[in-house]
Amino acid sequence: MNEKELSKLNYTIFDLETTGMHPKEGDEIIEIGAVRMNSGKLSASKTFSSLVNPQKPVSYKVCLKNGIDSRMVQEAPTIEDILPEFIKFIGDSVLVAQNIAFDLSFLRYKMDEFELEKLCNPNLDTYQISRYLYPDKKFLNLEALAELTRINLEKGNSMRRMVAELINTARVFERFIELLADRQVLTLKDATDLGMGNF
Repeated sequence: MNEKELSKLNYTIFDLETTGMHPKEGDEIIEIGAVRMNSGKLSASKTFSSLVNPQKPVSYKVCLKNGIDSRMVQEAPTIEDILPEFIKFIGDSVLVAQNIAFDLSFLRYKMDEFELEKLCNPNLDTYQISRYLYPDKKFLNLEALAELTRINLEKGNSMRRMVAELINTARVFERFIELLADRQVLTLKDATDLGMGNF
């Protein structure tokens, strides 16, 4: 897979919402979302989205940050139930996320906790790619990247917020693949050698 062109690979663009920054200190996943890209192109019909019951109250501070409160997750599946479904969804695709090391730390911790097979998918970090492509830009959030890559952002309602954001991230990532090719960063190995992946 390392020598395969970025434009020919299958990807899962994903994101997590959590109750904090530290899974080893008891912080929990409260939402998982993902979209698939096949051969470098967005497959908007292939999505994964679920709230997750952390089995403890969601703090007011967390609710202010991501809009998720205890009432919203009380009937949701637990991470033990939802994680196998998410693993099946991602298959052997390349995982892509903004600041992916954070999301991977939660997934790996929970997979170890439930004695699931280790997560060995290759991965790429859209933040590190954006730092490579736009080294002079200070703010590189999704809105800024959409403007730089001339992508029109899709807006979602409250129930589709994460999926809409992930579709937008996937569209930006499609453009990243083209821009990387222009700089002769053509394969997964090329990207990871430049510090963009395999965290």
